[in-house]
Amino acid sequence: METTIRLKPAELNSQMLDMVKLLVEKSGFNEISISLSDSKPLKRLRKESTSEVQNKISSALNDINTGNTGHFISFTAEEFEQFSQSLVKK
Repeated sequence: METTIRLKPAELNSQMLDMVKLLVEKSGFNEISISLSDSKPLKRLRKESTSEVQNKISSALNDINTGNTGHFISFTAEEFEQFSQSLVKK
């Protein structure tokens, strides 16, 4: 499983870091990548408050803890390769 969490510098606080740490611990991730960018961020569909982002992380943790993975998408390596090739052809 892989996830990307994008934050504006103003959104980075100790509470958010604690929630990300808990997500990492509960999900069993083996690696964390931190990427910093000075480029203009992609436009968000709408601005989310810190509490909305925290609620999303809490919901993801709950899904992991309860095994509620029906809305997750997973691919085998072969399936991903086939899907990627179909996108390239478009």
